[in-house]
Amino acid sequence: MSITLLFDLDDTLLTNPFEQFQTAYFQALGQALSSRVSPDRMLACLLHATRSMIRNTNPTITLEHAFDADFYPSIGIPKDELHPILIKFYEEVFPSLQPITSPRKDAIECVERAFQRGYRVVVATNPLFPVTAIHQRLAWANLPVIKYPYHLVTTYENFHFSKPSPEYYAEILAKIGWNDEPVVMIGNSYEDDILPAQAIGITTYHIHHSSEIQKPAGVGSHSLENFYPWLDTHLEQRTLPKPETPTAMLAFLKATPAAIDTLLRNMPDSTWMNAFPGKQSNLAALVCHLRDREVEINLAQLKHFSKNKEAVILHGTDRVNPNNIGGQALAEFYQARLEVIQILHSLPLENWNTTTLQAGGGSTSIMEWIETVIAQDRIFLEEIRSII
Repeated sequence: MSITLLFDLDDTLLTNPFEQFQTAYFQALGQALSSRVSPDRMLACLLHATRSMIRNTNPTITLEHAFDADFYPSIGIPKDELHPILIKFYEEVFPSLQPITSPRKDAIECVERAFQRGYRVVVATNPLFPVTAIHQRLAWANLPVIKYPYHLVTTYENFHFSKPSPEYYAEILAKIGWNDEPVVMIGNSYEDDILPAQAIGITTYHIHHSSEIQKPAGVGSHSLENFYPWLDTHLEQRTLPKPETPTAMLAFLKATPAAIDTLLRNMPDSTWMNAFPGKQSNLAALVCHLRDREVEINLAQLKHFSKNKEAVILHGTDRVNPNNIGGQALAEFYQARLEVIQILHSLPLENWNTTTLQAGGGSTSIMEWIETVIAQDRIFLEEIRSII
């Protein structure tokens, strides 16, 4: 059976006293930008922009865009003016922080064994840093991306949500292809790695280093050396991720547009209508179908239910024609999905299990209906991935 392993980075794969590292990082970055902005002001703006990333809930805005929209207006300097300085900083200064960290032999052995077993490996680090900073830290851990074929490394350029949001873990699954196979999150932080992963049904393995005090009480903690014995003896306890609660369902509903945004961002107009060998559709037709389902069925039904406390399952009509430009249909899908999420957020939890009427007989609840929507999302994501 195939398994997907999600590894945290700092203090899981790489020993990194993060408070010490963060202080040194802030000081170095402040010095690098001191010719344009005072270190104190830079730090205040940086922390505020970082909080903007953490608070981002919009699946069409990457963390990088959330950061940029806050940071550069705050310091009053356009991004293109600071970009050359930042590139030089990450090339020449950031590597000087490596001595604060140290590789972990047990982590290297754990990752190598995962690849030997044919598992999919994701570096599930908090994506609040640019790709170069994360790739460098992986190299410091002696686990560089040029050597290990990670399925995904989460960075602020390619992610829309961050830890400790359950949406972050749902976005990982949406991006790698949510197969019917067990997923295990391995991390040292109970608040960032364990709780939010468990919230969407991911099996977790909490790393507890010998120098740490076990917390919280009653939570099992482990070492990386014991991971595979634990994995091999808990086969029956490994579960498939499943949206069983409103929190998990909302996370997956947000993850779909986030994953599509990454896959199709900046898609040239000429590509939307291209025919692909072995495919009966093209990207424009597929996205139009996705939009029509969201606008004419999902959103329409939910609006009706929120007003009448009952819903009728509707049937949409595809509005695909040779003049459709996929980018416009995609924008309309995003808008409709955001409305669906907003309505669901406003529904009292007791309404999630309320029975709704179905056309043609039978009945279903809001939660059962959302499960169907999420299952259909998975199919659309796989179709989009297979085409591109």
